[in-house]
Amino acid sequence: MSRSSVAAFRADCWRRQNATDFAHTDGQYRAGYAAARTWLARLPAQPPRLEATEPAASPAGPTPFSLQETEALRLFLARLTVSSPSVQHTVARVRGAQAGFLTRSVLLNVPDDLTSRAGPGFTTVPLTPRVVHTITVRLPNPLRAAAIAALLCTGTDKSLLSMTQIASVGDSGTTVAIDRDSRINIGEPPGPRHVYAIPPRARPLLHAAVDFRRRTPRTADNHGLFANCFGTTPRLEALITDAGLPIPALANPHSGDDWHTGARCWHLHTTTPPAPDVLPRPVELRP
Repeated sequence: MSRSSVAAFRADCWRRQNATDFAHTDGQYRAGYAAARTWLARLPAQPPRLEATEPAASPAGPTPFSLQETEALRLFLARLTVSSPSVQHTVARVRGAQAGFLTRSVLLNVPDDLTSRAGPGFTTVPLTPRVVHTITVRLPNPLRAAAIAALLCTGTDKSLLSMTQIASVGDSGTTVAIDRDSRINIGEPPGPRHVYAIPPRARPLLHAAVDFRRRTPRTADNHGLFANCFGTTPRLEALITDAGLPIPALANPHSGDDWHTGARCWHLHTTTPPAPDVLPRPVELRP
C-alpha cells in the first residue's frame, strides 16, 4: 500500500487489513495528519502571487517552498518519522501528513519509490535505552559512539554523514544539518541543507563528541565531527564490529538522496475550504 495515492491510502488499508491492523495504521495516519496541520499553522503565511495585469479573482500558480521552508520541511519530516518502529508505520505517517498538508492548501510530494529509499523511518533504528547502553558500553570513545548513534538515527549514507562539521550540530543538539551542496558544488548558490532530527537519547552522545572536538587544539567549527570514523574500510568494519549492532543504513546501501530530502512542497493558493479535523471512517466495504 506504499504506492497508494494520498486520496486512496486509508480506503486501501481499510479494504486490505483486518480491523486490528487497520486501527494501528489509522492511528499512525491520524498522527501524521495532526502533526502536519500543527506544523503548517506555525509556518509563516505566504501571500498569493498575482500578476498585475490579472484580475484580482484570478488564482495564482503553485509557489514552491523557499530554501528556508524546504529545510524546515525536511526537519519536520525527519521528526515525524525518526522514531518510527517499522516501514509500515512510517508510510502511514507520511500519507497522513500529505493529507494534512492538503487541508492547508499545500501539496507535499514524496518519492514514488518511498520504501526503497533511505532516511528517517526507513533505515533508522529507534534508540531505546538498551541500544544506547550498548553503544556507550562498547564504544567508550565519544567520537565513535556519536558516529554510530548518528548512523542509527539519521539512516543516511556514511559518505554524507562524513561531511558533518562540528557546527552542523545545533546548539540544543536536536538537529544535524549537513551542507553537502557547498562541499560538492563550490561557487554555486547554496541549496537546502540535509537536515536530520536527533532523538533525545542520542543528544548526549552528540554533545560529548562536539565537546571532545572543541577541546582538541587547533579545532574550528568547520572541521569534521566524525573525521577518522568512516574513512578506510578496515576502520569502518572495526567500528561496526565494536558497536555490535545492526546498522540498516550500511546494510542497505542506496544511490539516491534520502526520501525526506527528495520531498517537494508547493503552496497552492486555492480557496478550497479545509477538511474537517476529524477524519471520517472509509465507507468502502471489505471484499
